[in-house]
Amino acid sequence: MLYQGEGGAQDWIQAREYFKLAADQGDAQAQYNYGAMLYKAEGGDKDVVQARHYFKLAVEQAHEYAKATYNAMAAKGEGVQ
Repeated sequence: MLYQGEGGAQDWIQAREYFKLAADQGDAQAQYNYGAMLYKAEGGDKDVVQARHYFKLAVEQAHEYAKATYNAMAAKGEGVQ
């Protein structure tokens, strides 16, 4: 809701914090969402290394969008240290 501004003002900073909390607790959708926000610099700095990490966590739980995004990043060599 905070991400899209449904039911109130859009707040990417707060949305990013909530996605990280849920992502760190193992929620695959939150891992994908947090990775996407990191990748697109929504609500904070861009961090492709961390984005790839969170996409990989979601991939390990069979999240299809994360799989496609992770593979696209890997093909471009993005997010590799």
